[in-house]
Amino acid sequence: MKLSMLAILIAALLAGGSVAAGPEDDAPVAGADQDSLDQAITILLPELERKMEGLQDGAEAQDLVGALSIARGYLKLGLNDQAGEWYERLENLEGAELFGDAIFHGRLTMAANSADPDSIATILENYTGTVEDPDPELLVEAFTSVGRSGAWKEVGQLVKSSLALYGDKIPGDLLFLQGRSLRREDRLIEAVYHFERQLNAMKVPDAVHPSLLAQRGRFLRAAADCSFLMNDRLRARGLYQQLIEEGDARQREWGRFQIAQIDMLANDYARAERVFREIASDSLGTLAEVWAESLAEHCMEMRAHRKYYVSFSPRRKAAMP
Repeated sequence: MKLSMLAILIAALLAGGSVAAGPEDDAPVAGADQDSLDQAITILLPELERKMEGLQDGAEAQDLVGALSIARGYLKLGLNDQAGEWYERLENLEGAELFGDAIFHGRLTMAANSADPDSIATILENYTGTVEDPDPELLVEAFTSVGRSGAWKEVGQLVKSSLALYGDKIPGDLLFLQGRSLRREDRLIEAVYHFERQLNAMKVPDAVHPSLLAQRGRFLRAAADCSFLMNDRLRARGLYQQLIEEGDARQREWGRFQIAQIDMLANDYARAERVFREIASDSLGTLAEVWAESLAEHCMEMRAHRKYYVSFSPRRKAAMP
């Protein structure tokens, strides 16, 4: 059995490439809108399935590609049951190990669509040690689909299980999601330590995944925010200051905004008001700019009535007229 033109067409459509139709071809051309792509796949799949009915052990690699194209086609159309049948059929054939990564990613996509933590956990268990290049973005998408239901404990467990896919150098997105799951479980102390461990690990760049180094500002902000939420203002201030020094424009603005909040909570309304007004005049289009205006007004009002408020902060003179 040879790989048919139908399989080539479906593979090209799924890859987003273009297929040039000859003068006698009625084949649709990839690159059209999504509805056209779905329609093209729908038209081609039944005929390709018919041609692949006799697929069995000993089939050539070209024919296995055809089976993979069918599975991916059904997955593209959101028909998980049909896609699952073809992925299972493919992985039970001799030579399926050549397509291990593709089968893993296909099954993981189906599990993400169902947001079923048990299915995702089973896939991770079955494929750990056999996948050469696992897609961290797809893993994060699958795990986050579980988190949307509030099952952040399960998300943390799934992330922990997935780390074995990568060895010593874990992609930054997975490590960030691991910390995020701790925060969403309200395990703030553990979250701070987790984010700070990654920041310390970045001091030896060759020892970590390149994508982790690229997200230093993101981890700084996360560690600072968790410290702020647990009312560790001294630690939060230090981390936000680092964010101001090292982050991009939006991260720097967030660091300034949060330090102004810390000043406001310490009853240093004059300093907080000044910074809030500066942020309100920025033009980055962030929520911090919207909030800053109302907080600046609040600080101005509090300055007018400071003698009526008692400070519990270490700044003993902050509440004096």
